[in-house]
Amino acid sequence: MRGSNGILSSSKQAHFRQWLLKDMALLIASIQLPTEKFQVECGLGIITRFLILQRKGGDLPVPKDYSIFMAVADKIGFDSRGRRLFRSII
Repeated sequence: MRGSNGILSSSKQAHFRQWLLKDMALLIASIQLPTEKFQVECGLGIITRFLILQRKGGDLPVPKDYSIFMAVADKIGFDSRGRRLFRSII
């Protein structure tokens, strides 16, 4: 699937997002990794996000209003050529 965030932003996937977040799960967190993560290994500059979801159902109450953690990681330990950015001092 092509697009800036694939399933997260594609208008063709709106029904999937609505089903997922309305019927199946609560979005707890969204964490975006830098594009360098897959650029070195695969030669791709793709946007990757970790979504942390909590499944609905059972005895768990579903809050009407709750906080969602959102973050963007600026660095992941190496640059787009695979060179280390950080060194351990231990």
